[in-house]
Amino acid sequence: MSKISTLAAAHNWNIPLVCPVCGSDFNLSDNHCKCQCSNDYCPSKFAGRINKWTNVHEIKEFGNKTINTLIENGIIESISSLYSLDLKKIAALDRFGKRSAEKMQKQIDTHKEMTLAKFIAGYNIEGVGEKVIQNIIQTYHIKKFEDFFTSDSSQRFVCDGVGSTISKKLHEGLNALKSDMEKTLQFVTIKVPAVKKVVAGSLGGKSFCFTGAASMPRKKLWELVENNGGVVFEGVKAGLDYLVMADPNSKSSKAEKARKMGINLISEDDFVKMCGI
Repeated sequence: MSKISTLAAAHNWNIPLVCPVCGSDFNLSDNHCKCQCSNDYCPSKFAGRINKWTNVHEIKEFGNKTINTLIENGIIESISSLYSLDLKKIAALDRFGKRSAEKMQKQIDTHKEMTLAKFIAGYNIEGVGEKVIQNIIQTYHIKKFEDFFTSDSSQRFVCDGVGSTISKKLHEGLNALKSDMEKTLQFVTIKVPAVKKVVAGSLGGKSFCFTGAASMPRKKLWELVENNGGVVFEGVKAGLDYLVMADPNSKSSKAEKARKMGINLISEDDFVKMCGI
């Protein structure tokens, strides 16, 4: 019996126990104020996935409210459906019009080229960002989408910086989303990034994770790491050398976790000095 079922029975709560969309169990928040479907790939979560896609690929004109409106009116239902928009239906919606529809289409049309890492990261698989995918691609010499399915093992993506849990989440996410990914690939072009030479720089293979506010954009910080021979991690995990944050004396959960794991906590200024700037 699930946690929510146990509590509902004990307290005689009159609440739904399973998701009305896919039938999966509900998860109950720690404060018992919110129920959420436990299925990461439930159709009810399409809005969040589509929003992640448009953010990763910097596709404008698709805010949360717009995405929800398009879903409610049956115009989009998945990421692949973004590439076959019915402009007449969008133009007919209240507060939209022909011009809004044309702007949406233009944004879609001008963001159809992407790397394989960004393509998969855009599907919002929990814990799997662009850097994680790029690490896997480089480790296993993956060249095309189909190469992610050469094995049925949930541990096939484990490598330096990618543990068992993330490998399993990626395995499950790819299997659940494969059909829509294949449809999307009919509309977009996967570009092959230029091969970067291994740099023997001042960071000498050390790994870095960035959290919180910084004076430079996150992508710029990542570039500094890679251009100086370092490796970027997207989370606090085994093998991480440095956690870069605004206040190295922070008592946040992430900072405490890093300390327990013996990871060095440094400021952005300290990091920049390590880069020789």
